[in-house]
Amino acid sequence: MLGLALALFAAFFGFTLFVNDPIEAPALIYALPIGLLAFEFGVVWGLVGGLAAMALYTSVVLIEDQMVGPIGFLTRALAFAFIGAGFGLLASRVRGSGARVHSIIEASHEAFIAMNAEGEITDWNAAAEGTFGWSKAEVVGRRLGDTIIPPKLRSAHEEGLRRYLATGHASVLEQRLELSGMHRDGHEFPVEFSITAAEVGGPSFHAFLRDISERKESEGERELLLAKVEAIARIDELTGLPNRRAWEEELRRETARAHRTASPLCVAMVDIDRFKAYNDEHGHQAGDRLLREAAASWRSALRQTDLIARYGGEEFAVLLPDCPLDEAAAVADRMRRATPGDECCTVGVAALVSEESPETLMRRADEALYEGKRAGRDRVVLSDGS
Repeated sequence: MLGLALALFAAFFGFTLFVNDPIEAPALIYALPIGLLAFEFGVVWGLVGGLAAMALYTSVVLIEDQMVGPIGFLTRALAFAFIGAGFGLLASRVRGSGARVHSIIEASHEAFIAMNAEGEITDWNAAAEGTFGWSKAEVVGRRLGDTIIPPKLRSAHEEGLRRYLATGHASVLEQRLELSGMHRDGHEFPVEFSITAAEVGGPSFHAFLRDISERKESEGERELLLAKVEAIARIDELTGLPNRRAWEEELRRETARAHRTASPLCVAMVDIDRFKAYNDEHGHQAGDRLLREAAASWRSALRQTDLIARYGGEEFAVLLPDCPLDEAAAVADRMRRATPGDECCTVGVAALVSEESPETLMRRADEALYEGKRAGRDRVVLSDGS
C-alpha cells in the first residue's frame, strides 16, 4: 500500500507540472494517495500524506513561477490536512469496528467458519479449532468440503454451492439446520448450524456451528425412557401380560385387518372359577401367585400368533387371529386343561362376523363365558354370531 501511494504521488506531481494553470489545477487529486496511506496506516500517516501533497503542490507553484498568496496556501494546506485526518479517522473507525466484530467472533462459544466462492476456508475461530480439531493456520485455504463435511454429504455441498453461484438462491441459508460434521480424526458428530451469504467483494459465506452430541444423546435417552414408560403402561404389573389398554388397541387393529382381508378371527374370555373363594381361603398372596401361574401356563398353551392379556381381576382375554371357530375351540380347551393346581376355568369364545365391531365381538365372548358359568363352570362355550 505504501508503494502504491508513493507511485500515485509521483504521477499526480507530474500531472500538475504539465497543466496550464497549476494554481487552479485539481490538486485535490492527491486525496487518493492520501486516502490509501490513511486507510492502511491511520490518522498520522494521513496527515503525513497531506503534508507531502502540500509540499508537492508548493513545488509545482514555485516551478511554474505562480503567485499564490498566504490565503491560497492556507486553504489548500487545510484541505490536505482535513482530507488526511478525515480518511485516517474513517479508517480507524472501520478497523475498530472490524476488530470488535473479530473479537466477538473469536470469543464466541460457537464455531465460526467463513468460506469464499471457491469453497475455500477464509476464517476460523478458536471454537472451530476445538470443535473440529484443526488449527486456523492449518485450514485457511483448504476446501471446506474436504475438511469438515463427511464424504456422503460432499457432493450435495458442492452442488449447493454451484447452484447459489448460478442463481443466487440456496435452501440452506438463513435458517437453523442439523447435519453431521467431521472431526479431524475422521469421526462424525451432529452439528447445528446457520449460514449467511454476503456479496461484498464477491460471494462469501459465514456459518456459526455447534456440536450438539450431548443434546442428541439426552434426546435419545429421553426417547428411550419414554418408550420404556409407554411399554410399562401397556403391561400388567402382576402377570407381565399386556394389560387392558394394550388389549383394546390390538383388538381394534386385528378386527380391522380381519374385515379388510376377510380372514377369520376369534376372541376368548377366560375366567378362573371360584377365584374369590380361593382368595378368601388361601389369602391374597396365594391368589396373586395363582394368577401369575395361570397366565404363564395359558400363554404356553397358545400359538405364537395369539395374544393373551389380563382383562381385569381374574379375567383374561385371548386374541386368536387367522383362526376359525373350531380351531379356536381346541385352543381354548387346551388352555382350560392347562390351568395350574387343582383349579379350573371357564372359557367363552366368539368368532367375528361380517362388519361386527370389536365391542360387539367382546360382548358375545363375555356372554358365552357367563353361559358356561351358569352351566356348571370348567368348560368352553362357543358363539358363532348366529
